[in-house]
Amino acid sequence: MTVPALPTFSAVILAGGYSRRMGRDKATLEIDTSMFVDVLYSKLATVVEDVWVVRRKEQPSLPIPQVAFDLHPGQGPLAGLESGLTHCRNEWTFVIAVDAPLVRVELLLYLARLTTEDAGQRGGMVRQTATAIVPTLGGQMYPLLGVYHKSLKPVITKMLSCDRRRVSDLLSQIYVRFVSEEEWRDYDPECVSFLMANSPAQYETLRLVAKGMKGNGWDEARSSR
Repeated sequence: MTVPALPTFSAVILAGGYSRRMGRDKATLEIDTSMFVDVLYSKLATVVEDVWVVRRKEQPSLPIPQVAFDLHPGQGPLAGLESGLTHCRNEWTFVIAVDAPLVRVELLLYLARLTTEDAGQRGGMVRQTATAIVPTLGGQMYPLLGVYHKSLKPVITKMLSCDRRRVSDLLSQIYVRFVSEEEWRDYDPECVSFLMANSPAQYETLRLVAKGMKGNGWDEARSSR
């Protein structure tokens, strides 16, 4: 079967959190001397047209070409998503938290292909067209490892103006294509894309996993910039 051509994509790295559990800026955490934000930026730059890092204005600067600032500071990842969709040039945008540097490019490309699913008809019923693609693991959804359509930007802005800040609130009112583990497992057999460093203990676990993966793909895109 022929795989349909992918639309051009953008990407957003959410790096504007307060990192209270970690106690330091997660964008600057390192794996083998490379900052998380650099590892992610290099990976994403190999598969998308433009990559934006979303920060708070008071945070230290990063050596990244394109940095955007929250339009609604202090309102969490949903505000970061709003800012990212504002700046990105394309209809579809990968959205990834900065503390998930082991994300597999193969998984992202698979999620991207799902955006081309036809609305059409199935079994006599009209299929909706999803405006978000979100993977799940162990019954939990991972919205900060997803793909979002630019048309969601005004929806998010309206939510934030009403003090609705949770990404789950957004997903509850739009059509989301949830992608089960059974579907995506071939593209990330070890599930490393879902490892996040929210605390020092999780950071140490992630570093150990990365050390075991070194030379096996996690850092293959580091030299692309």
